[in-house]
Amino acid sequence: SEALRPRPIAELMQFSGDENRGPRARVQGVVTALTPQSIYVEDESGAIRIQARESNAQLDDLVDVIGYPTTTKEGPLLADAVVHATGERAPRSPQQSSAEQILSADMDNRLVELEGRVLSVVRAGTQQTVTLQAGTIAFHAQLNRPEPLPELHEGSIVRVTGIAIVNREFSYFLNNLLVPSDFRILMRDTDDVHVLRNPP
Repeated sequence: SEALRPRPIAELMQFSGDENRGPRARVQGVVTALTPQSIYVEDESGAIRIQARESNAQLDDLVDVIGYPTTTKEGPLLADAVVHATGERAPRSPQQSSAEQILSADMDNRLVELEGRVLSVVRAGTQQTVTLQAGTIAFHAQLNRPEPLPELHEGSIVRVTGIAIVNREFSYFLNNLLVPSDFRILMRDTDDVHVLRNPP
């Protein structure tokens, strides 16, 4: 069988309303986050969430991935994928961003960094959720780990780093296209939130 050539991740990011599965595709990129359910991989063109049935990858590894592109409400997914670490490490710097940019640009699943004002902090089991306000937009930053976040006060200005998970809804005005409605930031560890200013 003909060898699969790697494709830019952005090529797999075409949104349609159909929740269908495309033919097998291959991408190469850097692991920016690992959760029990998903691996997030980014290249120069974009980023994608991967559900791996087989993986030996760690954070910051350069990986080669073969899987099936699938459209979901949380953006494109490579399903049933095999993730192979190449042995090289290539840590990516988070992209400086704003809430407006995340909702207007193709920032799905990218490693981003943005500032916000703390509205509340909720701990439920190992899930910790910080609700933040950036301009007129409120969003959540989540950490699914038992280690407690640094002490955060309501009104503090913080910088959060993590994966931008963009939710989409069907827009009747735009030919039923899926358009961004809100987002959350998936933090990777307690270092992903940094207090810039405490309230007076």
